[in-house]
Amino acid sequence: MTINYKKFEYADVQFIDGDRGVNYPSKADFTKSGYCLFLNTGNVTSDGFDFSNLDFISKERDELLRKGKVDVYDIVLTTRGTVGNAAYVSDNIPYKHIRINSGMVIVRADQNKIDPYFCIHFSVLRYLKNNVLVMVLVQLSHSYLFRH
Repeated sequence: MTINYKKFEYADVQFIDGDRGVNYPSKADFTKSGYCLFLNTGNVTSDGFDFSNLDFISKERDELLRKGKVDVYDIVLTTRGTVGNAAYVSDNIPYKHIRINSGMVIVRADQNKIDPYFCIHFSVLRYLKNNVLVMVLVQLSHSYLFRH
């Protein structure tokens, strides 16, 4: 029996940070309903999304932000707080406009090469959780070294 497989490269997967610029929303910008769901770390659990406590931002605030807009089939991964929680953005999530906060990263697979559903079940949950922890520790150590 011959098994056909394809090798994928890191270039086939993007890691997208959230916006941390001057237009990042403050507490006063959040509402309990609105145009764009702005994820908080409580929304991304070890079991996927939890939409029981939601924050929204206006269309105007959403359009000011440059990065961190979630697409269908993305994976949202936490990088602060509980590091490594992951959630898959399926096409049946009831929100069209979703953004990550500054304590998250979007993992976006090239769907022509990698099934994003495969990424969440294989790569993210087994491999990336440990690597995100390493990346956070490296980032913290660099921050500490450059300040002292």
